[in-house]
Amino acid sequence: MFGYAGFINFLGCSLVLNVPYDEILIPSKELGKINAMVTLLVIVLIVALITILWQKEIAAPIQEIIRGINDFHDGALDRPISTSFRNEFKTVAESFNAMAVAIEDTTVSIEVLREQQKNLQTILDSMIIGILIVDENEKAVMINSSLLQILGEKSEGTDLTELLERAKSESDLFSGLKNHQHEELEFTN
Repeated sequence: MFGYAGFINFLGCSLVLNVPYDEILIPSKELGKINAMVTLLVIVLIVALITILWQKEIAAPIQEIIRGINDFHDGALDRPISTSFRNEFKTVAESFNAMAVAIEDTTVSIEVLREQQKNLQTILDSMIIGILIVDENEKAVMINSSLLQILGEKSEGTDLTELLERAKSESDLFSGLKNHQHEELEFTN
């Protein structure tokens, strides 16, 4: 209980006031509840803001890069990763896209070379004379079916390097290749 006694001059009397502490503290308790609710609301808003920023600035770019990696794994090199980010993820996405373009170009180049090699092999196989193509290191690169027939080999599964070594030992055909000279010899059955 809280008490107060005092003289009131204009009334000419004394005033004695007794108020229980609980009644005095009610406004203070209410203000504490309001402060707690406002603090909690501010914390929730800050957490929500951080979550939204995290989603936009970190999670979304990571998800986009993962999507690009999965597309890349599935062979879809023509689907670039979005580069609309404003942070380090933009650099990662741009580098990944450049790598995908370079690999796609290389893949196309390899496919073109394979097609050209296939066409060349078809031309060589259509010739009735035996042809063996070796590189500067004397490694067999291509052989046509006529030469395989002359040497008594099957066309499928023939190890060209082994065939070249055996042919070197069996004939004087490759003596000019050691000096990197052009050699044309005709084989006949």
